[in-house]
Amino acid sequence: MKKKKEIVTQENKSYKKKNKIIFPTFVMGFIMSCYIALSLFMHITRNNIVVYEVNQGILSNSEKVRGKIFRNEEVYKAGENGYLSALVYENTRISKNTLLYLVTNDNNIISKNISFSTDNYKDIKKKITENYFDLSNYNYQTIYNFKLNLGNYLNELVKDNTFSELQSGTTITALDAAYSQSAGVVSYQIDGHENDSINSFVPKDVNTNEFFNIVQNGEFVSKGDKLLKIVSNDKWFVVFEGKNNRYDNYLSKRIKINFPNKGLITYASLSKVQGGSNKEYYMLTFDEYIEQFLDRRSLDFEMVFNEVVGLKIPSKAIVEKECIAIPKDYFLLNEDGSGSFYKLEGGNPVSVEVEISKEDDTNYYVVANENLNIGDFLYKSTTERLEIKSFTKIYGAYNVNKGYAVFRNIEILSTNNDYAIIKKGTSYGLSDYDRIVNDAKKVREGEFVSW
Repeated sequence: MKKKKEIVTQENKSYKKKNKIIFPTFVMGFIMSCYIALSLFMHITRNNIVVYEVNQGILSNSEKVRGKIFRNEEVYKAGENGYLSALVYENTRISKNTLLYLVTNDNNIISKNISFSTDNYKDIKKKITENYFDLSNYNYQTIYNFKLNLGNYLNELVKDNTFSELQSGTTITALDAAYSQSAGVVSYQIDGHENDSINSFVPKDVNTNEFFNIVQNGEFVSKGDKLLKIVSNDKWFVVFEGKNNRYDNYLSKRIKINFPNKGLITYASLSKVQGGSNKEYYMLTFDEYIEQFLDRRSLDFEMVFNEVVGLKIPSKAIVEKECIAIPKDYFLLNEDGSGSFYKLEGGNPVSVEVEISKEDDTNYYVVANENLNIGDFLYKSTTERLEIKSFTKIYGAYNVNKGYAVFRNIEILSTNNDYAIIKKGTSYGLSDYDRIVNDAKKVREGEFVSW
C-alpha cells in the first residue's frame, strides 16, 4: 500500500508540472489574439489617406442633343428601265460632268467588268504597301481616306472595263447615262428627305427609325427610281429644338461639338432659325466631316460649353484657410520665400518673421499666430502704420510631397461636384505631378501622411 501511494504522488507532480507550462502559454495566446483583433479593428476603422497626383485637365459643361441633318442634296433618277452599272464609288468627290452610272439592257456586264489583269493586281498591291506606313492607331481618318482611295481606283478599273465591254460589239447596250450637274460628294444613301427645308423643321422629324434605300450595282431599276445623290456643298447643318432661350448666350459663337459614336470632335457656329411650328429652334453650321455622316439624317452629339483648362484636383481636396492680408510695401521678403514685418513691442519696432501662404498683385497672405493677430499694428515707417482689422479666406490643398501635410494655395477657375480646375503657375501654389491629400477632411496641417 505504501508503494502505491508513492506512485499517485508522482502522477500529481507530473500533472502540476504540465499546468505550469499550459497556463502561461494560454495567457500569451490570449494576449496575442487581443492584439491582432485590436490591430485589425484599428486598421478597419482608421481614416485611410488617399493621395492624388496633380495633372493638367479640362473641365466643361456639356449637353447631349439630337437634331436633324440638312445638306445641299441633288437626287438623280433613272431615265430608263434596265440594270444599274454604277461607275462612281460611295463618298467619292467628283467634278462637274463626271459620268455617274449607266443603265443597260443586260446585268451580265457587272460580272464581266470585275475581271482584272495581272498588272491591275500589282497596282492594287503596290497601293496597299505604300499606304501601310501612313496608317495610324490615333488618326482613323488615314484609314478612312485609304479605303476611299482604293475604292476609287477599283471603280476606275470597272469603268474602263465597262466601256470596253460596251464598245466590243456585244449585245449589251447602254440605255441611259447620267453625268453630274455639279461638283460634290456622291452617295447612294436615299431616305426621301433630300429636299426638306430647314424652315419646315418640326421635332417629330428627329427619330431613330431611319431607312435608307440603297440601289445595288447590277440591280434592275425602273424609270424614275432614285439611284444616287450629290452633296454639292461642304457646309451642312443640324437643326434641333431649344427652350426658354437656353442657348442664346452662345449665338454667333463657335461651339465645340463631340460625336461620341464617331470619335470625332469639331466646332460649329450656332444660330437661331424659324421652324415649322410655334417652337424655338437652333441650328449648327459645320464645314467639315460631311462624308462621315452621309448615312445619317438624325444625329446625336454633345455641345460642350465653358471649357476650362488648368490643373485638375478633386473637389474634396480643397480646404479653406483664414489668413491676414498684408500690403506688400509693409513686407521685407527673404531669399527663402518667407517674409518679415515690423511690429511695435514695448514702444520699439521689432522685426517679426512669418510664413507666406499666398501672394497677389498687392498683398501677401499669412496665417495668424502669437506674433500676429487682429488688432496688431504694422509699421512701414515711423509715421505710417496699418492696423489689422479682419481675416480673409483663401483656398488651398494639402501637399504631401515630403510626407507632411503642407498647405498650398490654389486659384479656382471652375468646379463641379467631383473636380476643380485651378490656375497653373501660381506663387506658393501647386504644380504638375505634386501629390496632395485626396480628402482634406481626413488630415490636419502639419500631420505626417504615410502613403
